[in-house]
Amino acid sequence: MPEIYPILVSALHNKTISGKAKNKFYRCIHIDEHCIIFSGNEKSGKAMIPTEVAIEWIEAFMDERVYDHFTGKERVKIIGQDSKWSNYCHGFTSHMGAIVRAYFENTPQK
Repeated sequence: MPEIYPILVSALHNKTISGKAKNKFYRCIHIDEHCIIFSGNEKSGKAMIPTEVAIEWIEAFMDERVYDHFTGKERVKIIGQDSKWSNYCHGFTSHMGAIVRAYFENTPQK
């Protein structure tokens, strides 16, 4: 399995990523090994997500435990079962989906 963190940094650092909904965008203003911070906008406040949680979501897609057609609640239920983090940390499901999409868009294809 490729090293996830460097690709994640490349995909997010100082970039605006799109959410699944048409007009949702998230601007990453900080990422390090501890957390990812998104700036607020007119539709939502700032969000801080543990980097380890984002990696758990990416790994869940890689391991085919969750899929794109799953709802946010379904993903949280499955990923949260094995997580070291509280389910509360998985609550930014639209941000998490955007992170996963950005990661896979920046992953070198074989």
